[in-house]
Amino acid sequence: AAMYLVLTSVSLLALRQLEKRYSVGVKAADL
Repeated sequence: AAMYLVLTSVSLLALRQLEKRYSVGVKAADL
């Protein structure tokens, strides 16, 4: 169970990082 919890939290963090990079790229493209 603990392993599953760690995996989910890590994947959530990775998704947030990707979202930040993607939004930054989109803003740069708009400019």
